[in-house]
Amino acid sequence: MAKKILVVDDERDIRELIKTLLEDEGYDVTTAKGGEECIAKLKKEKFDLVLIDFFMPGMSGREVCEKIRSNKKISG
Repeated sequence: MAKKILVVDDERDIRELIKTLLEDEGYDVTTAKGGEECIAKLKKEKFDLVLIDFFMPGMSGREVCEKIRSNKKISG
């Protein structure tokens, strides 16, 4: 079974490039365009890895990481 990766970036072209590269290597890739969408997806399913853009409008990558770490419902 392929490892599941969530790619979070506010720039569509970057998200799609990373998604394509990882899928070409056999990973199951889901994308999110921002922190809020990332958190919502993490509440619905588990991922083996989350790649997060550090500088995003709204919720920054740092804030997303802090929210994941502080919320046991998200981080499992």
